[in-house]
Amino acid sequence: PVYMSEVVPTRLRGLLGTFTQTMLATGIFLVYAIGMLTRTSAGSPDPLATASTFCNWRLLAFICLIPPGLLFCLMFFAVESPRWLATRGRTDEARAVLLRIRSGPDYMSTEMMALGRGVNSDTISEAVNIINRIKILVSCKKQIVIAIGLNAMTQLTGVNALVFYQTTIFLLAGLEYADALALTVQLSTVLSNLAASFLIDRVRRRLLIITSST
Repeated sequence: PVYMSEVVPTRLRGLLGTFTQTMLATGIFLVYAIGMLTRTSAGSPDPLATASTFCNWRLLAFICLIPPGLLFCLMFFAVESPRWLATRGRTDEARAVLLRIRSGPDYMSTEMMALGRGVNSDTISEAVNIINRIKILVSCKKQIVIAIGLNAMTQLTGVNALVFYQTTIFLLAGLEYADALALTVQLSTVLSNLAASFLIDRVRRRLLIITSST
């Protein structure tokens, strides 16, 4: 998310910055779907085992190696963050990167000016000096508490446990088609994340946090 926010244009920063969570939800949805399509009896001697009792986890694991493998290879062709370059005093390189990834020199000049306003000699020294960075963190106690609190509350809701064990939960609840229900839940997660990605720059952030917690 940090790299995305520093590389994409300002007008798309909210949309593409939240796409990490959207793609995470999409990945979980696809894993559920592939798992349903790769059911197997696994040669089990259990008389109750059927062709849909187990998931072919080896095949699923190999398939899941493809996206990170592509990411690893393609990142060698990715540009460096212009903001990171600017905070190191490498403004010429930052300008070259912006010229490469922006649609026109006028827009690039505007963004370079905005980047220059946020980066000065003090910012450069703070970015390089780890002691100064720690001092900045210590001075932002309120922001740190809010950030950690939001993330902690998100995890303490138990959402990850529900994602991992929702099929079992549906089965224990006596519901039929537990796999299909779990897949439906994941699809709704993808759609809600996608909607939030498009609303992030149109609706107040605080309002989105409040509505997502209800």
